[in-house]
Amino acid sequence: MKNYGILCLLLLSGNMFAQSWETQALQLLDQLEIQMLGTSKNALYKKASTQLFSEKMKQGWSTHFFQQEGLPSSRAKPTSPFQLSGAKALNKSTKLAVATTTNLSSSFLNAQLSLAELSLLSLPSLPEKMLQKLNMQASYNFYGKSVLINYDGAFRFSLKGGSLTKSRIIEKWRQMENAQHTAIRYQLMQQSSSLNLNDWGFCQLVNTTAKQIYPGDQNAQTLFNFFCFSKAGYKAKISYNARSLFLLMPTKQRLYGASYLREGSRKYYVLDLNRNKQLNLRQAQVLDISYPNTEKILDFRIKYPMRLKSSPVLKTYSFKYAGKTYRFPIKINKNLVDFYRTYPFTDLDIMLSAPMSRMSEQTLIPSLRKILYGKSEEASINFLLRFVQTAFPYKRDLEQFGKENYLFLEETFYYPYSDCEDRSVLFAYLVRKVLKLDVIGLIFPGHAATAVRFSRPTKGTYIAHKGKKYIICDPSYINAEYGRVLPDVANKKARIIDF
Repeated sequence: MKNYGILCLLLLSGNMFAQSWETQALQLLDQLEIQMLGTSKNALYKKASTQLFSEKMKQGWSTHFFQQEGLPSSRAKPTSPFQLSGAKALNKSTKLAVATTTNLSSSFLNAQLSLAELSLLSLPSLPEKMLQKLNMQASYNFYGKSVLINYDGAFRFSLKGGSLTKSRIIEKWRQMENAQHTAIRYQLMQQSSSLNLNDWGFCQLVNTTAKQIYPGDQNAQTLFNFFCFSKAGYKAKISYNARSLFLLMPTKQRLYGASYLREGSRKYYVLDLNRNKQLNLRQAQVLDISYPNTEKILDFRIKYPMRLKSSPVLKTYSFKYAGKTYRFPIKINKNLVDFYRTYPFTDLDIMLSAPMSRMSEQTLIPSLRKILYGKSEEASINFLLRFVQTAFPYKRDLEQFGKENYLFLEETFYYPYSDCEDRSVLFAYLVRKVLKLDVIGLIFPGHAATAVRFSRPTKGTYIAHKGKKYIICDPSYINAEYGRVLPDVANKKARIIDF
């Protein structure tokens, strides 16, 4: 990361401005790709590879059959949370069995540079001379921010009407290849950097741009997305049937309910950027070859808070504990909630490891820290448990959303109801942020909970992980204090999520 900072300063030094803007932009994009992908090729090699790819597109198609990713659990959740009453004090410790462990911490440490980390670099704007060559504009609102993308009119084409064929797809690809695509790629990277977007945010940015350039033409939008993602170094494929073009991308996480094509050990999911409900693909023609030098795999994790424009919504949550009523106000960015709504149904690990926005954090965390100051770990954990257990009305996702839907932190505060996964995400975050204690996620059949590693020996039901005891803390088991496990899962094995 230190070398990356030096690189950024060199790229923006006076030597760059002695060259043409396009040469500067290409060099900058190339260096960013080196940092993101760990690979580099010179410009002549890239040009030759691009031409070769266009030629290979003529023959590189075949018919494939698709599969569908199943849902994470077949066991039904309860219609209302289980409530503990009249519990006796804990006087023993019980060990629960472990099924599997998912370790997120190592993958974070070994991850390549993400788009979000480009926020370290403030990319310069397009010079006036370059803008004069770009005769079209795409203007839109991206989660509260006004975005203006200047582009070459040669990008405009149509894939409406008639049957889709290989020749039509290749013709439009070449049209984009011959247009001034460096400028549009640079501007998209610039916008992504300024908003601190993760991979999925970049996908949404590109797709929103596509909607403006090709209004009402979803096939043209899909081909544009494929072009931009391939040029940005992401592995991707396209597929088509008689009427529709589809974008296929491998991901680091599972996309539940999505159609996918298996290539060796890798799954290429049919990526739904428009939240369509008809993408249950069974058979289609697929471009088997990949664009040269594409190594990046789409990652849904959010490492750093995004900088979406503020649109605050104030919520207040109250609960009673030890004969006293507590009220906690929190501000939620509606633009962030709207962004989260675009997320596909993916692993709970993503929500468990996601940070809270600074707006929400600054209005909630100081109040909790003030109340818990000087209290023991046990008393603090029980307070946070009661807060999450009783301040948030319970309802299954099927009843609230009509489908299974894991919520990010801000969504749990924004929507009127939450269930066991959502409460586990929130409680785990509060324990880490307020108490600085290690916490893991637990996935049982049809239920989710957490376990906390106390700094001193503590009685209660526990999970053994990495040679340490993690005490069960269930934020959906109403009135249950630490160390108590929901009776329905007491004899079930849990999957551990270590983040």
